[in-house]
Amino acid sequence: MSGGGTAAGPAGGPIQHKGKAEIAPALFRVLAEGTLYRTAFNQADVPIALLDAMSDARPIVQVNRAFLDYFGVSESDALGNPLLQLVLHGDKDAERSLFAASGPTRVRLRTTRRDGASLHLEARVNPLRDAAGSRTHWLISFVDRGEAEQLRAEIARLKDGTST
Repeated sequence: MSGGGTAAGPAGGPIQHKGKAEIAPALFRVLAEGTLYRTAFNQADVPIALLDAMSDARPIVQVNRAFLDYFGVSESDALGNPLLQLVLHGDKDAERSLFAASGPTRVRLRTTRRDGASLHLEARVNPLRDAAGSRTHWLISFVDRGEAEQLRAEIARLKDGTST
């Protein structure tokens, strides 16, 4: 920002876009950042879901491609449906553990994909708040813990002296 309180480009003048001075540089910057955030969300290689925290059902309002691929669902199956039904398959205890904390948390879960494959996950849950501090959304990313769980089981079998 320059001394007059307006957005400024690198030399202190108006922001340039496609060779033209922007009429509303602050609006342009907000829109550009929004596009950047949406692109990053969609291109992330870990499954991510954004849930509406204003509704008790916590419906999914946005997912990325990795989420759809990992859980084997379509976008139309995911959007508008609660995570409880789609990923947790009605497991109310798992749902309570995800949303019990008021701040960021990590929860280990065991569930199945739509094709029946067993999943060991770590869900990283972050509440998003508006300017007034009210929780508006939940941002959840999922980390596959299947290989780690398999190694843990193998080590336990080796300690016990049993074989597969």
